[in-house]
Amino acid sequence: MRGIKKEHVNLSDQARYYKVGKTDVLIPPRAVLIAKGRDGKPRVLPLNATARNVFKVLLEDTTTGEWLFTNRDGKPMKSIKKGFTNACVRAEIEDLRPYDLRHSFATRLLERGVHQYVISTLLGHAMPLTGFGHASRITPGYAHATWEAMVAAVESLEHPVPKQQQQVFGSESGKILANEAEERKVG
Repeated sequence: MRGIKKEHVNLSDQARYYKVGKTDVLIPPRAVLIAKGRDGKPRVLPLNATARNVFKVLLEDTTTGEWLFTNRDGKPMKSIKKGFTNACVRAEIEDLRPYDLRHSFATRLLERGVHQYVISTLLGHAMPLTGFGHASRITPGYAHATWEAMVAAVESLEHPVPKQQQQVFGSESGKILANEAEERKVG
């Protein structure tokens, strides 16, 4: 989310175009443009109600000028690592990396039954389904995540998932599952 100009955010109900280099990119309603992703290409992401509220506050911040996120010098932020680390220290959160947030995002979508192809697209993977642990029967050149599916996916995060459907991953997952099993035996 680095390098986002305030004009890249479309909180309105109307689609609009934004020029990236020589290309006009359509920014749908309630979406944000990432002008240059890791692959160097622009992409657009839908925003759910919570994200729209956060972006609304950020857009009203006049101290950042034309950019959504700036460093102390007023220049666009290039990396969040140092700020993220400092925020975790202030919040007394240990062993959390920015990359862990991507894992949580994907896991929460998977819990809600979002197709892995849509999750892969939302994460910005160049080859969708890479890294999900199994091969796809869908040929990436022929199948694409639709905008409607991506919108539905991020909006699904607004609603809780029943506890029995939640999945736990990561280095702590074995301990958590063992503790839950032990609690069931005792209770």
